[in-house]
Amino acid sequence: MDTPTTAPTDVPVTTGVYNPLGPTEIRLVEILPGAFDDPIDINISVVDLKNDPVYDALSYVWHAKDGTVDTKKPLGFAIVLNNDSYRIPIGANLEAAIRYLRFPSSQTSGAGSGQILWIDALCINQDLLSERNHQVGLMKSIYSSAKQVLIWLGPPQNCSNLVVEVMRTGDLESYILAGTHIDLKSIRLAGFLDNLELLLRRHWFGRVWYVLQYPLLLDTKGLFYVPA
Repeated sequence: MDTPTTAPTDVPVTTGVYNPLGPTEIRLVEILPGAFDDPIDINISVVDLKNDPVYDALSYVWHAKDGTVDTKKPLGFAIVLNNDSYRIPIGANLEAAIRYLRFPSSQTSGAGSGQILWIDALCINQDLLSERNHQVGLMKSIYSSAKQVLIWLGPPQNCSNLVVEVMRTGDLESYILAGTHIDLKSIRLAGFLDNLELLLRRHWFGRVWYVLQYPLLLDTKGLFYVPA
C-alpha cells in the first residue's frame, strides 16, 4: 500500500483549501476513482444545504482501537486543487474507508467521475474552532440531507464476512437449516452468533458520540452499513 507522508510545513493545510463558509454552506469531497493502492486524490467543493445537494455522508471512528487498522503510521494524502498540491493528515481508519469505498479506476476520470461524500475530517476546517462549532450545529441537517449514510465499521475480517453475507440475504433461517443434522444446525447458529459478537465489538458501536448520532442516521433516506 502507498505510504503517504505527513503535511509539509511550508504549505499550510488551510491555505487555498478551506475558504470561509456561509451560514448554511458545507464542503463536499469528491473521491476520484483509483485502484486500491493508488494515491488518494480528491476535489473539494462548497455547496449550500438550501440547494439540496446530492451526496452521501460517512460515519466512522476517527481513531479505531479495535485492531482492524494500523494506527501507528503517519498519514496524509494529496489534494490537487487549482493545480496546487496539499497534504492533509488523516487517520488510518479513514484512509482505509476511502480506499475501500472509492470507485475503481475506469476510462472515466477527472472531476465528476468520483464519489461525492461529506466527511467531517475533510469537509470541516479542523484548525478553525469557530467553523468546527458552527458545522457541528449543522450536523442534523447534514445527515438528514444526505442521500444515504455509509457507516464504516472497518476493513474485512473473517468474522465479519459471514455476518455481512447473512445480513445481505436477510435469511438467517436458511443459513442455519443448511446444516443436514441437528448438531450441525446448532454449530452453524453458534458460529453466526460468535461472529456477530465480534462484529459488534468494532469500535464504532462503543463510542457514545456515534450512539447519539444514530437517531440522526435513521432520519436519512437510506441507511447503509459498510462493515466490509
